[in-house]
Amino acid sequence: MKNQIRLLAAVALVLLGIGFSSCSKEEGPKIISQKEYELTIGSEMIPGLLCSDGENQVADVYAAKENATAVWRPIGPIQDFEYKEGTEYRILLQETQYRDDRKAEPVWSEYQLIKVLGQEDKRSEDLPIHLFPDGFLEKNTTAPRCTWFTEVEDAATKAAIEKDLEDAGPIAHSQFLLYNHMTQWACILLKENFSLYGELQRKKIEQPKNPEHFLPLLQDWHPQSWQKWDLIEQHDPGESGDFIVFFVKNEAWLCHDKTFCYQKQYPSGGVKSVIDIFVLGRKHIF
Repeated sequence: MKNQIRLLAAVALVLLGIGFSSCSKEEGPKIISQKEYELTIGSEMIPGLLCSDGENQVADVYAAKENATAVWRPIGPIQDFEYKEGTEYRILLQETQYRDDRKAEPVWSEYQLIKVLGQEDKRSEDLPIHLFPDGFLEKNTTAPRCTWFTEVEDAATKAAIEKDLEDAGPIAHSQFLLYNHMTQWACILLKENFSLYGELQRKKIEQPKNPEHFLPLLQDWHPQSWQKWDLIEQHDPGESGDFIVFFVKNEAWLCHDKTFCYQKQYPSGGVKSVIDIFVLGRKHIF
């Protein structure tokens, strides 16, 4: 009997040990460091990559640097910081670094404003076009696939229009991203060191405004739904790219109806339909 009791006690201790071990592995995030320091916060939020609560996220981030000779780097939200675009700040903040080995990215930082030391309404100098790690854009996204549809009676006019469409705008040559639940967009041209980015506004529509321009294009397609997208440029909200969008399988076809533009340019060319198209897939959505 005593041997049985001892055996049960031993088993209980082993089980308790396993339980405590598993509990320790399931602990939440731990603070591993805290420090206070000064930072300059740039006058624009810029597309970049940040780690928040153990997950990498594409987002508009603060451009920050510790002194005039430092390189701009991304940081995420700063608690109690009331930021206004177009203003450069010098602030004192506290950075708290956390570790949680259960997370995909086990170490990350959170920030708390201590004091605004100074601010100036100005455009910060030498801001980068993006704040992604080196190689991130080349590895994780691509330029949209570009195509077009034209229905033009005069052959010379058709050739001239299609030559014009070949010389597409910046979207065709960019690393293009949709992020923040598809409410933000960025068009980043690495070779040209140039970027456009801003807000994406989407709304469902029953059909395009001029459906007759799209009918020949859709003979082989059966769109699941239609939307109207407005890509509003951050630095010039009055400028926006508006697209009629339809969805086929896992792709979004962004259609820019240029029919009226080319009918005006070539009034005797028999222009019936000109649709400029950018095709986005999963590699463009973050």
